[in-house]
Amino acid sequence: MSVHQPDVEPEFPLEALGGIASEVSARAQASSVKIGVIAAILLVCAASLLGHTSVQVTASWREHVSLYLNLIMRPSGGKSRAIYPFLELLRRIEQAALPAWEDAMARFQAALLAAAATASAYKKIVKDAVESGQTPPEPPEGLLPPPAPAKIRTVSEDTTKAALLQMQIDGNSVLVYQDEARRDEGDLRALYLTAWNGGAYHLDRAHGGGSIKSIAVSILKGLQPDKVSHVFGGADDGYMSRFLNVVADPIRVTTTPPTLDTERLFSAFIALREFDGQTLDLSEDALACFNGWTAEHDAEHVRPHMQGHQGKVKGIAAQLAAILECLNRAWSGDTQPPSEISGVSMASALWIIEDFFKPMAHRAYRMVDGAGQNPTTELAAWIIATAPQTINARRLARGELVAGLNSARAQDAIADLIDAGWLRNPPHRSGPGRPSSDLEVNPKVLTACKENANV
Repeated sequence: MSVHQPDVEPEFPLEALGGIASEVSARAQASSVKIGVIAAILLVCAASLLGHTSVQVTASWREHVSLYLNLIMRPSGGKSRAIYPFLELLRRIEQAALPAWEDAMARFQAALLAAAATASAYKKIVKDAVESGQTPPEPPEGLLPPPAPAKIRTVSEDTTKAALLQMQIDGNSVLVYQDEARRDEGDLRALYLTAWNGGAYHLDRAHGGGSIKSIAVSILKGLQPDKVSHVFGGADDGYMSRFLNVVADPIRVTTTPPTLDTERLFSAFIALREFDGQTLDLSEDALACFNGWTAEHDAEHVRPHMQGHQGKVKGIAAQLAAILECLNRAWSGDTQPPSEISGVSMASALWIIEDFFKPMAHRAYRMVDGAGQNPTTELAAWIIATAPQTINARRLARGELVAGLNSARAQDAIADLIDAGWLRNPPHRSGPGRPSSDLEVNPKVLTACKENANV
């Protein structure tokens, strides 16, 4: 039986990112954060540029690209250092499009004046015709003003529903960023639920409005560990189960600046935006890989609070495969958008899901269970401090051994430590009588506890 530290932060499988892996590693070093933090931010930013892209998984199953991410980090843990360089790249896209928009706005204002003049002249013609008993002529061209030019937007912070919908009417695919996540999203929560599936929306206003064929939104939220239980504890509408979660521990700040290829990354972001709007099929290899994985995924047993997220993971895997397919093509300088997802991209997406995002989900939801305290970590710390040879599960569940650790939280902690190899179930004994509830502590753990005590 192997022994490993429970609730250890999983490492991101860097090789799964393909050619852009070295840039991700360099940016993690530059920001003094874990590689998984940078990789997750990159993926959600890429998703925000592919918001009108979809994956045709089966004939009746189309998955819309729209990633939602909670970045759970302690204060001063490097969250801002990691996120802001990516936001700056997205805003550069807005800035690059600004001169053309300003020129279009000048022409629009001129067209408004021309339309007003045309309307005034036509009004007089109609009035004269009616007064003379004649039929008014047909309305001339230019009577109605043209639509206002759409302003390119890529990032929205502290947005409102009306502002976000206007961005969608303009055809934008947007990253919604919240520096500190909130549980109360107001009327945005229902909109985000619709956006997850790329749903259509019609905005009715007293003065205008518009129809949105497909809402294109990805979400990136910062979240402090002690706020996790509160933020996750909102309405049970499936909203939070749509989020990927990264619970990142801080690392030592480095002062050696690595070499970053910012211009190449910016060019890749531009290319992703130009790729947007495709419907990608699964290649035969990708479909075979995906089907084999889903069979194993569906057979997994998870705790009740994880079931909603577990059900969303299959769709997220298809989205990640599409993102990786487009991202690697954009990073390589290929200007032609893909038409299908390769087996390599699908295998890489599933690798990331299994080795990184699934363990991260367990980390996050354990924090929800413990209102910010991880029961597995609490029990492991008690074992290290006391080095018991056995633990009575009934006494633990009654809260007699570890303060605050009782009932379901104790059962979860026991299950985790059995999986981790720290605890062993008692051997089955035949005969009458109540079965023992004593759990054996792995001798390897006890040896490690003694070694730590002597350091």
